[in-house]
Amino acid sequence: MSSDNQYYINRLVLLYKGDPFELDPLKVLRKHFEPVDRAVIQQHFRKICEAALSKEYREISKRPANTVFFIERIEILLEIGLLLKLAKKQQKRTKNDSKRRKNLEKWLEYPLTLSLDEMLNPSRILEECFHYKEIAEWKNALHDWMEASLSNHSIIEVIEPSESLTFVHHGSRMIDAMFVLIDS
Repeated sequence: MSSDNQYYINRLVLLYKGDPFELDPLKVLRKHFEPVDRAVIQQHFRKICEAALSKEYREISKRPANTVFFIERIEILLEIGLLLKLAKKQQKRTKNDSKRRKNLEKWLEYPLTLSLDEMLNPSRILEECFHYKEIAEWKNALHDWMEASLSNHSIIEVIEPSESLTFVHHGSRMIDAMFVLIDS
C-alpha cells in the first residue's frame, strides 16, 4: 500500500472535516450503514455492474443521480475499509465465536459471497480486497463502472473481460465483509 493513500480518503474528510485517521472506523461504518439493508446494497451494486457490462444504456433507477449517490456510498465503504485495515482492527477469534455464529445466522437468508470462516474474520476480506487494488485503483475503477453504467458503452471497452469478473467478485465480498463488521 502506498504512503499517499491518505489523499484518497476524501469522502470521509468532506463528511467529518478533520483527520480521518482520528475517526473510529467502526462507529462511522455503523452510523452510515447500520440502517441500510445489505441485500439492497448488493442488488444495486449488481444492477450497476450489469448496466456497465451492457453495450446499450440500461436504466438502473428513475434518476441517474441515484447511481452517482450509490457509487459515493461505495467509496465511503472503501475508505472505512481502508481505515480498518490500516488500524489493524482485526476481529480476533474468542470464546464468543458461538455467539457471533448465532448473530450471523440471519445472513443465511441471503445469497452469500463469504464462507462462515470469512464471516467470523471479515478483516481477512479487507486485506484481500486491498491486495487486489489499492484505494486509488478502486476509486478509478468505480468511476469507470459508474460512467459505463450511465452510458451507451460497455466497461469491457475499457478493461479486460476477465477483470470485470474479478472486480464484481471483490466488490461484492467487500460489501458483505463490511456489513458483517456492522453486525459484530
